[in-house]
Amino acid sequence: MAVVRQKISKKGFTLIELLVTVVVLSIVIFIGVDLFVNILKNNNKATITNEVRQNGQLVMAILERNIRESIEVSPIGQTKKLTLTKSNGANVEIECVDPTATENGKITLNGVSITNENKDSGVNVVGSCMMEAISTPPTPIIIVGRFEFEQSKFSPTRKDFVANISFNPTFSLRSKTE
Repeated sequence: MAVVRQKISKKGFTLIELLVTVVVLSIVIFIGVDLFVNILKNNNKATITNEVRQNGQLVMAILERNIRESIEVSPIGQTKKLTLTKSNGANVEIECVDPTATENGKITLNGVSITNENKDSGVNVVGSCMMEAISTPPTPIIIVGRFEFEQSKFSPTRKDFVANISFNPTFSLRSKTE
């Protein structure tokens, strides 16, 4: 009687091999997703910060132009509202307006906001928005500002990051003898 031996095929994977592959693949996918989420989050932070900074720089440029074209300011001292007198006699009023429940804080020029008031992409002027006019004759009057900007409080972006940019500019008025 002859014993017939069949050759057993070793093709395929064992259960252990499949489990190891699934675990390794799961770890790689988890790391990839985490990396992707962090990249998106950091991009969002950078975008918000740049937008707030650009809005603040635009406001500072407008303020600088109006202050440098002026020859007088009142009141002297620390205030949220300054009145500038231009060389042609026209008055310009700059005011820090505090935020309310329904509006962002803003900076106005003759009652018109010079900050971006868009509820989605605008800015909120927060903190101690102040201007101080310093008179030390015979030098021109110096105006020191303290402004703090953040993204609009109505912005639909995630609230886990708040871009907060401070500006502390110093401007001088044109002297009356110019």
